[in-house]
Amino acid sequence: MFYKFSIIIILSMTFFIFAQDKVDDTKVMDHGSNQVEWIIYETEGPAVCFAVSRSHLWFSNGNSVGNYDLRSRHKKMLPTLGDIPSSSIKSIAVDSRGNVWFGGNNGVIVLQKNKFKLFTKGDGLSDNNVTIIRYASGSVWVGTKKGISEYKNNRWVEYNSYNGVCGDDIRDITHDGRGTVYFATNNGIAVYEGGLWTAFDRSNGTSSNDVKALGYDPRKDELWAAMGKSDVDRYNGKEWNNFMDIQENIEFTTTDTQSRIWFGSLNGILKYNGYEWVTNPEKIGFQPAQVTEMYRDSKGDLFFAIE
Repeated sequence: MFYKFSIIIILSMTFFIFAQDKVDDTKVMDHGSNQVEWIIYETEGPAVCFAVSRSHLWFSNGNSVGNYDLRSRHKKMLPTLGDIPSSSIKSIAVDSRGNVWFGGNNGVIVLQKNKFKLFTKGDGLSDNNVTIIRYASGSVWVGTKKGISEYKNNRWVEYNSYNGVCGDDIRDITHDGRGTVYFATNNGIAVYEGGLWTAFDRSNGTSSNDVKALGYDPRKDELWAAMGKSDVDRYNGKEWNNFMDIQENIEFTTTDTQSRIWFGSLNGILKYNGYEWVTNPEKIGFQPAQVTEMYRDSKGDLFFAIE
């Protein structure tokens, strides 16, 4: 199985990967009834971002947006989203009603009831150049290099360093499922809880103020953060643990159902299983040169966007 998968990587180099990860890290990926299943979705160019909307997988390759029907595996490419070119989409999210949100250089576009609608700075966004978009705690959260915008009850609210956010350059967003939303910024981790803003930074436990990526493990109730040039920090609700000089250029992180932490970077993929940092391709299942997005769905399946 691994040999066939390696050949596909070499020949294609432009796809999404779906993995149901149920394997003990001390064993190779192919063993017994717990064999991992990999499904590959070609994206006609290096995958930039993606999101899963019920039975569809939406993705951007930087030049166009597309979607896969996960049941039929049929792919459809969309050069425009309504009247807006889809060439600049950098982040995609899905809300609780199944509406699909796209963030890019032109603002935010939402697909609702088969119609596309554009939101820009004139509608209440902090900036038209969107870096990250996520749905959490009943709101759509949009990160830019000039602050955060929250869409709730059909209106936008802006947050930035002038009204509580510790940094304006927003790199990543995650949440704990209880209403707390975390933002990776250039000046610490901004924490939004109950309408109030607080922060984690070097003054209260993190190894750096330069936050690259965030991930939350609901099984252990822990927050993970890629910090600075190559550090990884973990918060257990009481204190921070700092792992120094782990891997450079980490940009994404997620957790699986066994509390293993996955890190995607420009240097490939890394996994922490609780006692060791795993880079062995046989234990990971694949070894791409770059990872540009990671996602865990409601069933526990893992998706990776790679080059």
